[in-house]
Amino acid sequence: MLPTLRPGDLVLSRRPWRRRLPPLGRLVVVRDPDGSGRVLVKRVVALGARGFSVGSDAPDHARDSRRFGELAPSALLGLVVAVWPRPGSRG
Repeated sequence: MLPTLRPGDLVLSRRPWRRRLPPLGRLVVVRDPDGSGRVLVKRVVALGARGFSVGSDAPDHARDSRRFGELAPSALLGLVVAVWPRPGSRG
């Protein structure tokens, strides 16, 4: 998610109180659909009838909906509410 997020940054998210589609443009925490158990922090780039698509701020080096398609609302783990840079990482 460079340049928005850098390795080591801390992200605070909150669980959505309803299972509905997140707002367009919002940073979200989602389950990686590959079944690995990893979580991804991505930006919502499109809303569909049954789900949403996520993208990266650095699309050339990303794993996002261009690779795995639209996500169901159940894949949404949280909405990002704050980001803190890793100490010493930004001047």
